Amino acid sequence: MLAGLQVTTKAVERTAESIGGDIAKREQTAVHQAIQLNLPMIVGKPIPILYVRVDGTGVLVVKKETAGRTGKLDGQPAHTREMRFGCVFTQTAWDDEGYAIRDPDSTTYTGAI
Repeated sequence: MLAGLQVTTKAVERTAESIGGDIAKREQTAVHQAIQLNLPMIVGKPIPILYVRVDGTGVLVVKKETAGRTGKLDGQPAHTREMRFGCVFTQTAWDDEGYAIRDPDSTTYTGAI
């Protein structure tokens, strides 16, 4: 059940794979453009502080996704794949106590296995 709707596991899997494929295609297009030095035009003032955050975790997957991969224990097969997450954002202001305030709408997220 999702948001009051009956949804099968397979439907969620198919939708996630479709969306993931679209995201990967757009990311590859952006990478290709950057390699060709076809970069977006900079509009506005430079931002002096840019944050890049990365984290990762193990994601349980079906056996075919770990075929041929060794696990954490000697002689045992892997049960997870590593998922990496990243975000990039800017910060140009501080609150009254000196804590950084993330700029609204400045965050871009990415993730991959």
